[in-house]
Amino acid sequence: MKDDYLWDKTGEDAEIAALENALLAFRHANDEPPARPAREIEIAPAKPRRFLSLGFAFAAACAALVVVFLLVRPPAADPKIAAVDSVADADSKKRPEKTDGAGYVAPPDARPVKAVESAPRPAKPFVLKIRRTTAPEVRRTPLVSQTGNLKDQPAPALTAEEKYAYDQLRLALSITGSQLRIVKDKIDALEDSTAAFKKTK
Repeated sequence: MKDDYLWDKTGEDAEIAALENALLAFRHANDEPPARPAREIEIAPAKPRRFLSLGFAFAAACAALVVVFLLVRPPAADPKIAAVDSVADADSKKRPEKTDGAGYVAPPDARPVKAVESAPRPAKPFVLKIRRTTAPEVRRTPLVSQTGNLKDQPAPALTAEEKYAYDQLRLALSITGSQLRIVKDKIDALEDSTAAFKKTK
């Protein structure tokens, strides 16, 4: 390639000319916009929704069921209740009495039926119940008083493995204690030196 062709577009270069010819189909051209397709698709206008849709049908069916239920159900019981003096009177009204040879005869009219009205229930006064919660009692087991000194009591017998673990624990505690003492001494020395430094200022 020639550098003068790339920068100045002067002269000819066979390699660049071949590339331009290969990419000629993709070059932007200021032509008119592409033509519309010959066949146009018509969109049908939306149909208006019917007034009676599925939701309205469901609501109407529910309303019809409620109306049918109200028409078919038995009427509410009358608050006046007929009082019967005894069970025997009620049974005697149902069965005719038998007489001597004459067959069955209707029973004589019993005492008149009294109408009893149910008294309205007295209104219960509103009572606010407050439930008091108490903390559960904590039962403490009594402490067993130890008599004598712990050093006087005999040490429990340990196995070899337990004895080794016990010795290791004591060694670790002694090392930890000595390390803590070193740290404490360093902190005390540092505090003393800062206090002396502050006094000199």
